[in-house]
Amino acid sequence: MQAETRRARALYDRLAPRYDRMEQVANWLLLGRLRRQVLAAARGRTVEVAAGTGSNLPYYPPGMRPWLVDVSEGMLRRAVEKGAAGRVILADAEQLPFGDATFATVVATLSGCTVADPLRYYAELGRVCRPDGRVLLLEHGLSSWRPLAALQRLGLRRQLRRFACHGDRDAEALVRLAGLRLERSEQRALGVLRLITARPAAG
Repeated sequence: MQAETRRARALYDRLAPRYDRMEQVANWLLLGRLRRQVLAAARGRTVEVAAGTGSNLPYYPPGMRPWLVDVSEGMLRRAVEKGAAGRVILADAEQLPFGDATFATVVATLSGCTVADPLRYYAELGRVCRPDGRVLLLEHGLSSWRPLAALQRLGLRRQLRRFACHGDRDAEALVRLAGLRLERSEQRALGVLRLITARPAAG
């Protein structure tokens, strides 16, 4: 495990008790609707990587019980409290403990910014996805509107320090560079948020 990953794990272990309160307003204003839109496409055996406290659990299709993976034990403890007991795995998102082509759907939301090696991370998402499956992503980055992007850049160091978040990563470009095939990409909130559907290169 890389040093940056260990730091992120320690940070989110500390944030876990109050993390849901911190994102409550954002979920109510916009993120909840986007989570539901992304997860509506989940089918079959599903894993959510960097799942945190299980914020996505209410938005999965009825009856679906995904596996949840996260590097933070504190965050996963909160997910268990929400009903994920028996289906949580403590693991590094860049070294997933699954065989190739294990899942029909691989989900990750707002997490590509926190991993140490994003190319390795997205490649892992593709590796554990079946050739006929889908990788469903909700990511964030710099706005496509230049004035807002300029303001975002002013807060990048603070964002990295407080949340281990690299807020200027280009998720679409990284997904392609990692070897996945981009099937769909939509922008929301002036391009700050991106809904991405991808497939393994061999699919």
